[in-house]
Amino acid sequence: MEMKQIQLYLNSSDSQERLKALTELRNYESEIAIPLLITRQRDPEFIVRSFVAMGLGNKRSPESFKILLEMMKNDQDYNVRAEAANSLSKFGEESIPHLLETFRQDDNWLVRRSILAPLTEMPFPEALYEACICAIAGEDLTVKEAA
Repeated sequence: MEMKQIQLYLNSSDSQERLKALTELRNYESEIAIPLLITRQRDPEFIVRSFVAMGLGNKRSPESFKILLEMMKNDQDYNVRAEAANSLSKFGEESIPHLLETFRQDDNWLVRRSILAPLTEMPFPEALYEACICAIAGEDLTVKEAA
């Protein structure tokens, strides 16, 4: 899809067109894609915001890191917070303190599972241990079992 069409779709009232545009941004360099992804950060549809988080995780930069942190901590929808956490984990070591802080503060099971899952794949056993201790002490059985 050409950039003109992407920009048109990003501003469409049809959420399916906005999703198509966000998906097409995977074919563009970060310098082009990130500013366009950010334009939909506060989209009324949670699925669109989730695609924004996913895109920012694939187009890593200091700016996308900052936006993902904001989405993980502040979005009202737990699906978006979970996707932002998962995308943030792609930044590696620099994301660990933020992921652990969110794990301690956000009691939603999906957000917590979205933090635990990538921690198991990362070479930071202390971080995984800390999250597991917190999970086991928590009340959600799904998160406890994952820990």
